[in-house]
Amino acid sequence: MKKSILNTFVLTLFGVLILGAQDHVSVYSGCDFKGDRQRMYEGEYDDKDLTIGNDRISSIRVPEGWSVTVYKSHHFDGSHETYTSDVSCLPEKFNDAISSIRVYKSKSNSAITIYSGCNLEGDKQVLREGDYRDRDIKIGNDRISSIRVPSGWSITVYKSNNFEGSSETYTRDIRCLPDKFNDAISSLRVHRSGSSHSINTRNSQGYNNPGDYSNRDTYNARGQVPCKLGQGRPTSNCDFGVIRRGNGDADVYVKSGNGKQRIIYFQNGRAVGYDRNQGNNNPSFRASKESDLYIITIGDERYEIPEPVIYGG
Repeated sequence: MKKSILNTFVLTLFGVLILGAQDHVSVYSGCDFKGDRQRMYEGEYDDKDLTIGNDRISSIRVPEGWSVTVYKSHHFDGSHETYTSDVSCLPEKFNDAISSIRVYKSKSNSAITIYSGCNLEGDKQVLREGDYRDRDIKIGNDRISSIRVPSGWSITVYKSNNFEGSSETYTRDIRCLPDKFNDAISSLRVHRSGSSHSINTRNSQGYNNPGDYSNRDTYNARGQVPCKLGQGRPTSNCDFGVIRRGNGDADVYVKSGNGKQRIIYFQNGRAVGYDRNQGNNNPSFRASKESDLYIITIGDERYEIPEPVIYGG
């Protein structure tokens, strides 16, 4: 009898330890974590990678320190939401309507915190890595006055919903936002970063001001990459500058003609998207890798970015 009780205790303890060290996210075909299940480790899952089935996900187990971004369309396009805790039943918009997923594991338990008052006071909301539109800001739209930014994190704030309008990126605590953004933020992007970098402001078309590109101190490296800037146009070389944040996280600014730039985002060594605030109907984004070369396609544009651009060397 004692041996049986001891065995039960050991098995229970072992199960608790396993759950505590969970190294994956789980998606389920039914609400309340029922039905078919697929385990997802850190990475990207397009429609063809969803062994559970396309448009068949209804609930998600998200361990502490992990985040999941779900997309309605394949190739990580369309409406999307980021979750950092369990979702027992997805909202109607995404229930049985997910075609691609990105899974990330946080490097630490720290996170950014936004506050409704200056001096890091008032109502607050903790933000893990991901994108937040006006409806995701639980303390209220146009109610943010100060921001706690831990070392190794960055946050980009936007005056308008859907990551549009004037924007600013912060890599340290802001005890009271300037008048331009105080009680005037409607969307946010939160990123982990390896080191602080220059603050950049984008104009209403989503491109950096022309002076930004000429500022050599802004970038860790500059050079040229092969590019094709439209259907029927020849392959040429485009100037670029890169801001590296470590661990495969980087922003690559490619000069795409007429003084404008594409901003291509990399996380954990993967090309994950571009600045869609560019007033050109948000063309589709696709990324692949051949040996040490990233192939990026944005609509009819194509960019070839060597791996050393992201990691250095």
